[in-house]
Amino acid sequence: MSSYTRLKEHVDSVQLYDVHNHLTPGRLAHASAKDVLLYHYISTEVRSLGGTREEPTLEDLGRSLKYIRNTSTSWALARILRDLYGVSSLNEGNLKDVLRLIDQAALDENRAREVLSKARVRRSLLTLSPGTQVPQVDQDLFSFALRADAVSVDLSRESLVKLADAHKISLEDVVELGELMRRELGRVSPKAVTLGLSHLSLGKGRGSRGGQLLRLLVEGRELRGEDLRELRGFALRELLDSCLESKIPVQLMVGVERPVPGASPPDYATIGRELDLTSLFSEYMDLRFDLMNANPELDHKLAVISKNFPNVNLDGYWWYSNYPSTVERVLKTRLEMLPYVKVGGFFSDAYVADWVYGKAVTAREVTARTLSRMVDDGWLSLDLAIEVASALLWENQSRMYG
Repeated sequence: MSSYTRLKEHVDSVQLYDVHNHLTPGRLAHASAKDVLLYHYISTEVRSLGGTREEPTLEDLGRSLKYIRNTSTSWALARILRDLYGVSSLNEGNLKDVLRLIDQAALDENRAREVLSKARVRRSLLTLSPGTQVPQVDQDLFSFALRADAVSVDLSRESLVKLADAHKISLEDVVELGELMRRELGRVSPKAVTLGLSHLSLGKGRGSRGGQLLRLLVEGRELRGEDLRELRGFALRELLDSCLESKIPVQLMVGVERPVPGASPPDYATIGRELDLTSLFSEYMDLRFDLMNANPELDHKLAVISKNFPNVNLDGYWWYSNYPSTVERVLKTRLEMLPYVKVGGFFSDAYVADWVYGKAVTAREVTARTLSRMVDDGWLSLDLAIEVASALLWENQSRMYG
């Protein structure tokens, strides 16, 4: 039996911890075929061919199918259609029949749960925005990650109003932002706090200046430039202090810049620039950070950071990094540089259950192929590669998030 065959057999048996996605509790299923066939990775590929300046339609997809069959996202879509719907191929000629088939499964929550089971997802962190109602979920499967950009690095008066409303206090009574953060963490009980970073300002500290700027925001004053950056840096510190106090790990999503005028809707995003994160990691040495990176050109630098900072792990392959050749290069670099307990190998970033499945089969395939090549090249024994595979897909995430 080849190393690939043995590793693929093992990797397919490992349960997954999906530490970042956009599934909606009670609406795990797709609402229509468009949610499956025009998942934003596919939508961007269709629009890249030209012919539309808006979000592509299913008619646009039909005209484009011939030309996007080579992409790895199309490979994942083909696996979804084959494994979940029994469709052997998708083309302009059978598109309407496939649409009807997918629509027949729309809004079927029992089927969506079966899809997650087929993907062997054992735990899943659902993204929740600050101030929103905490839904009832199956706690054996689901927990929450609080997406906190809007109350920290992108703080606005509107987001502060929403957060205050959730705690039944008036905006004028918001004096201690840190206390409000702690109350929100207590209300949601998240397993993680998630921040998307395209910019970073830690401000000048925790002094009275931050509180003064907060009061101006509450009073309705428009803050710009350095004042706004300093307020948001103050809010970020208050959030991180609250996470540290509650022992909640922080997911940092880096490597993307948006909105970018002219880039494909609905994302309007391109590869982002490098951020200086070392001062953040140094200041918060007792807070655990899990980095999710979309820019593969930054990954070696992030691995160096993780090698030097015990509180920094690297997790998965976000967005523009989530392509097989890139994943293989990134994963090999991480495993060559870092103790394997600091590396995570999967999150779906999916919006519906079908795409959790598509991302899962892709991750399993690339993980098995990458590790088998490291075995064949003599860098890992087969037994060690099997041990690493289990850690990448389940054990490391379970250790960090519970």
